[in-house]
Amino acid sequence: MKRYSVPFLTFINKLDRQGSNPVRALQKLKSKLNHTTAFVQIPIGLESNFKGVIDLMEERANVRYENIPAEFRAEVTDRRQELLEIVTSSD
Repeated sequence: MKRYSVPFLTFINKLDRQGSNPVRALQKLKSKLNHTTAFVQIPIGLESNFKGVIDLMEERANVRYENIPAEFRAEVTDRRQELLEIVTSSD
């Protein structure tokens, strides 16, 4: 991406898994790929203690877990299926 001067985002997921370490992942992006990196969100807890994230731009914690409202359920199902198809078809 650097060759084309195109900005991009990298997602660090699975923070609830054993051995997760977002700081180490960010450091590897910096050292191995020579990318300029910064967190947009930081986790509240790791592994089995993961509770949510703190958004650094908004300066707010996101820890709410609620059911999807009924009026959005059909759209969520369609959009999620579309997302999964796109992700699984990419290299």
